Amino acid sequence: MSPTVIGSRRRGTAGARSLLARLVLLTAISFSLATVIVSGVHFGRQVGLVNAGFLRSISVPGIILGSASAPNIAALQEAGVVEPTSSPIPNIAPIDSPPALPLGDPLTPLSPSPEIVSLPALHGGTWVPILMYHYIRVVKKSDLTGYNLSVTPTNFRAQMQYLSDNGYTTITMRQLDLALMGQGTLPPKPVALTFDDAYQDFYTDAAPTLQEFGMTATSYVPTMLVERPNYMTWAEIEELDAQGFEMAAHSQFHVDVSKATVSRATVEIFGAKSDLENHLGHDVVDWAYPYGGYNLNTVRLVHDAGYWSGTTTHNGAWHNASQLPLLTRVRVPGGELLAGFIASLGSR
Repeated sequence: MSPTVIGSRRRGTAGARSLLARLVLLTAISFSLATVIVSGVHFGRQVGLVNAGFLRSISVPGIILGSASAPNIAALQEAGVVEPTSSPIPNIAPIDSPPALPLGDPLTPLSPSPEIVSLPALHGGTWVPILMYHYIRVVKKSDLTGYNLSVTPTNFRAQMQYLSDNGYTTITMRQLDLALMGQGTLPPKPVALTFDDAYQDFYTDAAPTLQEFGMTATSYVPTMLVERPNYMTWAEIEELDAQGFEMAAHSQFHVDVSKATVSRATVEIFGAKSDLENHLGHDVVDWAYPYGGYNLNTVRLVHDAGYWSGTTTHNGAWHNASQLPLLTRVRVPGGELLAGFIASLGSR
């Protein structure tokens, strides 16, 4: 073998050893830096200089805070964090431990019993249609989901005109709760109007029409979606509350609490109540299950948080006190003719 080849091989071996040595040195430096950071954070927590949640990874539908991975748009849409037709990625706020119990000392809600989750539909009690709306807007029929959830302003006005002309009186969910608990009375032909998700059009389209007819309603608010595009602002929510509309809870991030962990469901249920009470300055006593999802644990959590009632997406208009944790409603779909709306009010 020639001296030239031998020299070339020696230089290649030496280069590989040098590269390996550099990699080992970089690994050692990185490990040392990580140790210093973790130790520093730990020491900071001990002495109160660093928040306990610092560097903690929080799981939110479709996104992990502190992660470099791209958010899952489909999961965010399913959770209600973004609209199905929108693309911006929201800046999700951190989720901390469950907030303190509600302000004041409201009436004690009825304790839900285990069998409440599987009780058959009522065929007696008090007849009060709880109408369930989402959007008041015009949307194309090609958007099947949006169309089914959207009542046009024209149709909504016609529905309210019918209620007004035929002697119906609108009530809030709080009024219905009190009546079912024997703490109040209902007017003739009562009907409760409920609007899920606190969309902007409740403020711009629904509320003005209701005020024109001297009517009221309950708006179920997912508190962490407030101020986002297409949702009401806190200023608007506070204004409507002062005008007599009831602002009720609908979780924080519009999460199906029946599919969430117990700790996450606890934060969603307790947190929404705390958020609303801190903004409104009074107790919040009504809750609606996002997507209508519930189980025994969530029914108990809703009770423990201090809510008087919980509404589902099951159809029905007969109610009594034992059903307060799981009240039924009457959906008002998009595209429904006035005759269908009248029929949905039913009869006693």
